[in-house]
Amino acid sequence: GHSPLFDEDVYAAIDMRACLDRRTSFGGPTKESVLRQIQSVRETLKNYN
Repeated sequence: GHSPLFDEDVYAAIDMRACLDRRTSFGGPTKESVLRQIQSVRETLKNYN
């Protein structure tokens, strides 16, 4: 188990989704960033077809 010294707020801070959502740099793993990257690739592929 985990240390009894940890409160619930610690678990919120280290939650995987929360950690990913804080990485907002270009090309980062946030949902919005990934969707932008997908859209960019789709636009690029349109130019080849």
